[in-house]
Amino acid sequence: MAEPKPMSLRDRRRLETRELLVAAAIDSFSVKGFHATSIDDITDQAGTSRATFYAYFDTKDAVLAAVVERMWVEVEDIYAQFGALTDWSASSIGAWLTRFVRAWQMTAARNRVAAEASSAELAKDLPDRYRQLVKIVRSQHQLWAHFTDREADARASMLVLLLQEVLTHHFFEDPEADADLMVQYLTSAARDLLRAQRT
Repeated sequence: MAEPKPMSLRDRRRLETRELLVAAAIDSFSVKGFHATSIDDITDQAGTSRATFYAYFDTKDAVLAAVVERMWVEVEDIYAQFGALTDWSASSIGAWLTRFVRAWQMTAARNRVAAEASSAELAKDLPDRYRQLVKIVRSQHQLWAHFTDREADARASMLVLLLQEVLTHHFFEDPEADADLMVQYLTSAARDLLRAQRT
């Protein structure tokens, strides 16, 4: 298999500029909210011009779409860490959930603004996005072998829905709640979902 062609300096600079604009948009949205943020706010934060902004994005909505896409890439990366677990012990799941909660803490302001600004778009994509997360969660096939495929899909779906709902509620509605206690409860709930029922 041929080695991938290295990125040219020009392409690297274009990617860096685009990333700079997305990061500036995230910062501006987090502070002012999406609707109150202007394109000038984004370009001032990025240290670029409006012409540079329009070379990469047609509208403020387009940069919001890039922010939302980044959110999903980060979420998929976190669930991929779950999919890579070699066991479902309390310590393994608890350590993974602790990393998940920390990631949410770092991005909560951005996620809230992006979710509020693009709620219709997010809702439209949610079923496909969740199916992708379920597939990622199930990537360590041998750990799911004690379930039928249908049951494994159902349990992986419940796990994803549980975590997304609880973490969204915690960081958007009740950020002062005890995060360590939440991790403890979620670890227990996850282990129950992943344990085969013996009759």
